[in-house]
Amino acid sequence: MTTNSILQAIPEDGGQVADAQRPDRFVTSNGIVLKLKPVPPLLIMDAQRNFTEPQPPKIRNFEKGDGDDAPLEDNPNDPKYQRELNEYRRQLGEIANAIYLTRGTEIVSIPEDVEKPDDEDWTMEVLDFAGITVPKVGRRRYFCWLKYVALESMPDFQGLMNKLTTLGGVTVERDVIDAEQSFRVDESGDTAEGIPPSEEV
Repeated sequence: MTTNSILQAIPEDGGQVADAQRPDRFVTSNGIVLKLKPVPPLLIMDAQRNFTEPQPPKIRNFEKGDGDDAPLEDNPNDPKYQRELNEYRRQLGEIANAIYLTRGTEIVSIPEDVEKPDDEDWTMEVLDFAGITVPKVGRRRYFCWLKYVALESMPDFQGLMNKLTTLGGVTVERDVIDAEQSFRVDESGDTAEGIPPSEEV
């Protein structure tokens, strides 16, 4: 076998193929390689508690009484409440995505033709088109770069989120709830990670 034939047998993107197959790596469609790490689900839950869930308005049910005697009941079909509920759910999803992306990824490599987090051209485009001022440094800038540069398509975003949640062992919402339950403080007394005081060592 000649040297030329050997060279032709080596795929140019062989490294990326290997990275894509690793559970702790993700390769975007534009060739960015990210290292993945688990994200504590309780961190996401605590962050989501900063948002207040809207409550449905009360209306009187005149089928069960007359005038002031008619009982007040929740009206979950109220249009304003539905809009507020949808916005609340959007905020929960957005903060969860932000934490997963910023805490769960690190840059391994970026192709030469892709803008870097420290570059300025992409930040000006975000400002021009979306009216969003990208922070100069820190995780918030990194989040914006992931959102507007690294993840060029929904398959990129969905594929990355699937890998991140799987890596952390969170595959369905029930898993998150169970994780939260296991760390709750026992109402009968102080606990250390679910261990009753009498059993601490």
